Amino acid sequence: MKLSTLSILLVVASLLCVAALVALPTHDTTSQISFSTDTNTPTESGQVEPSNVNENGTDLPQPERSSNRSTLGSQLTTTTESYVVVVDGDASDYSTLLAAYGKLGTVSDDRADVTMRPTNASVVRSLEWVVSVRRQSHGTRTATGSNENISSIEADTIHRNGIQGDGVKIGVIGVGPAVSDVPYEGQIAGVRNFKDDEPIDASPDHDTAAVEQVAEIAPGAELYLTGVRSSTDFGAAMQYLIDQDVDIVLTELAYYGRPGDGSSYIARQVDTATTEGVTVVSPAGNGRLSHYESQFFDPDGDGYHNFAQDDQLNRLGGADSAVSGARGQLTFYLTWSDFGSDSVSDYDFYLYNEQTGNFVAASERAQTSGAAPVEAISYSTSEFEPLSLVVYHYAGDTNDQIEIHGPNWLYRNQYHVPEGSVVPPATASTAVSTAAYVTPEARLADYSAEGPVSNRPGISIAGYSHLPATPYDDVFTGTSGAGPYVAGTAALVEEASGGVSPAETRTILQQTADPLPQPPERTGTGLINATAAVSSVYNLQFGVSADLTEAPTQITSSEGYEVAVTVTNTGGATRTQNISYDLVDSDGLSQITSVKTDVRVASGDKNRSKFTIDGADTGRLDNGDYTHVIAVDRSTTATQNVTVVNETTVDSPLVRFDQNNDNRIDRNEAVRAIIAYNTGGTIGGRQATREQVVSVIIAYNANSRIGS
Repeated sequence: MKLSTLSILLVVASLLCVAALVALPTHDTTSQISFSTDTNTPTESGQVEPSNVNENGTDLPQPERSSNRSTLGSQLTTTTESYVVVVDGDASDYSTLLAAYGKLGTVSDDRADVTMRPTNASVVRSLEWVVSVRRQSHGTRTATGSNENISSIEADTIHRNGIQGDGVKIGVIGVGPAVSDVPYEGQIAGVRNFKDDEPIDASPDHDTAAVEQVAEIAPGAELYLTGVRSSTDFGAAMQYLIDQDVDIVLTELAYYGRPGDGSSYIARQVDTATTEGVTVVSPAGNGRLSHYESQFFDPDGDGYHNFAQDDQLNRLGGADSAVSGARGQLTFYLTWSDFGSDSVSDYDFYLYNEQTGNFVAASERAQTSGAAPVEAISYSTSEFEPLSLVVYHYAGDTNDQIEIHGPNWLYRNQYHVPEGSVVPPATASTAVSTAAYVTPEARLADYSAEGPVSNRPGISIAGYSHLPATPYDDVFTGTSGAGPYVAGTAALVEEASGGVSPAETRTILQQTADPLPQPPERTGTGLINATAAVSSVYNLQFGVSADLTEAPTQITSSEGYEVAVTVTNTGGATRTQNISYDLVDSDGLSQITSVKTDVRVASGDKNRSKFTIDGADTGRLDNGDYTHVIAVDRSTTATQNVTVVNETTVDSPLVRFDQNNDNRIDRNEAVRAIIAYNTGGTIGGRQATREQVVSVIIAYNANSRIGS
């Protein structure tokens, strides 16, 4: 029962809850066929009730294809598109020839980016020295935000011991960060932009956040920053970083519409870097809940894939229910199992509005021998719509495994297959592929991509994400938010070890991770533990003995006491640690705390420190059993039991309610006692009982000394 009526006190508390009603803007949609996108993640999720039209998939409209399309031909258009041309040899030898067909972009290894008309692409495809020509797709960011919480992995502890990434070179591949007027500007050793259509910092927030985080974790490292867009850019950037002799590379973007078995060009660039001694850390992707994979299934022979026996629609935002909907910038990729195959199938990919009965976005590429088995749709809408994905078989055989990827990670598609949702470059067999851990909620992120990849778990380790962020005034979410923690820790391991191989670095990170309950296909070996990783190659741990013989086994009212601690450094170099003392009650709550920061001890040496506790602190303790606790950087190293006999407390149980320490209960102290009782809160680390609160009120009324 709560204390609701007190004749001597009137405590009025009001809580005003304001519900903000936001009117959605007028319905305004645009649709487009998109072959290369760099999208923003939708910032809101929601659901609407769709109509029942087409719920069994039998009333879908017949696709209206371009009349100039043939089964194995190219779509004819006067517009230009971006293509990647793979040649037999070094692409730089053919640069002049390729430039005659269009605008030449990045040239790297055996490939070159060329912006040209599809008719010219057909001509280039027929040249004897050309291996393949396909439309280019761009990397997609896997998060927004930035993070300053280096204490989450205890990097601050490692820094105090002199390990800050000194002498380590870190490369970052992304769309591009800011390179001036940023906290890490003094660490930048090299900048290279591989995009031919915009400066490196045209849209810098995402990568600025990632680089800032890496710089905070490894403040002594040199930074080499790149800006990329296409897969060819990615390969050129990786080679540039290899030439700069970097030790660590963090990739801050994902490439969809590629083989997911580690055989893609992007994944091979990671493997090449690893053989050159570079540890590559790659976010796994955010599409676990929008990923789908299945054998093409058309039981009624109408050309449409059935996601279930009687359902040809895969509803966005729906999870085994009729409720679905999505809004924002929506991008999805369809691939099938013709990568590297002589067999040619042709599928089309649509976004369908159940309410209007219309396709609102379409991708109808003509797959030919050498063309990638990829379709991509992009659709922007400012209002929630009942949208569904539709797959249509246009030509060729149907013996294909189809796969759908969507980086729109806030939406759970009705039919989704979490397994196998990792995307390049994290699919590389040598990558340190990183999952996202929602730090404030202490759980793995639902959207974080899941393995396996081929016969491997596909995830190496989980990193911290969803922490306070700049420059967004938000949190750094997604697997991109987790990658910098892992890359920064790898840099600390690199310095502490004096240089280990990429395989050894990955093993160290994995073996020292804190276990998580999910299987390795989701978390790898667990959550990154920077202190344990660095300590495994460079002893950061003190050998600590706490001499508590001078600590009293009984504490009396208003009497101070001392606790002596002897710290011994058994490591091979000078160490600096925080030493703390706590007096803990029987409920496990600390009643007295004292901390000595930055205790520095040379290798093999000892340091003797004393914690002096004032009598004013002991005078506020209740009678009972307590424990002296000594901890080194929050790890308990020594304990001893102690009994408190407080003379003031014996005469009056109200001393802990006397916040002003004047041996009287004033109005504010009485109010706090009532609130603590009504809400289940604590005073002095203990919950207030009804009897105690009544005694407090009586003491307030009488204005008497509580110790007399």
